[in-house]
Amino acid sequence: MAEAKQYEIILTGESPLLLHRDNLEFSEVVKKWQKAPENKELSQAGDDRSPAWTWIGCLYTDKKTVGIDADCVMSMLREGGAKLKTGRKTETFKKQTQYGLNLDVIQFQLFTNGQEVMWEDIKTMNGNNNFEEHMEFAEKHGFELFVKRARVGKAKHVRVRPLFRNWTAKGTLTVFDEEESGLTQEVLQRILDLSGKMVGLGDWRPGGPTPGSYGRFTAQLLPISK
Repeated sequence: MAEAKQYEIILTGESPLLLHRDNLEFSEVVKKWQKAPENKELSQAGDDRSPAWTWIGCLYTDKKTVGIDADCVMSMLREGGAKLKTGRKTETFKKQTQYGLNLDVIQFQLFTNGQEVMWEDIKTMNGNNNFEEHMEFAEKHGFELFVKRARVGKAKHVRVRPLFRNWTAKGTLTVFDEEESGLTQEVLQRILDLSGKMVGLGDWRPGGPTPGSYGRFTAQLLPISK
């Protein structure tokens, strides 16, 4: 059995990153606000600016900083692994990326213009219903609130997503046994390279349900010495 190997991953954005967490708990809070009689005049169906703080639910966080959830990174590795063949007929590295390694963190650090976004700062905007102030807050903290009409059925809804232009993400992973899984440093680098070009991270990415050009990146894979 080969010795476990640990690597640092550094992802550098090649196109803007749009975050959109499937945040069920936060969605219920938004629905409750929208149904409250006192908010009837402020509520507008199909508009993420109502309430103005809806975008906060799109962010991933460990309650300290905004980041990229480990599940998103694992999904990215799975899709990237599916694009690289092992050399055994039609087999790919899809399964190996799920059983052959482990992410050492619950979320990757996310940097915008070289700085992390603190969750305590984000929390100050919860409950503020002035959307212009939210846009000003985002700009001050190194990101934007991307507003776009999107077709949902026959209707057009207004969607708001946190957008990071100058972004970098960092984290570590451990490969358990590269001889068994085939996940050598060279193979992992290739998987990350394919993921950066063809899979991406976040909303409207190349490999997403609604493909787009967002969330592309280049990747560095650096061995960590014991």
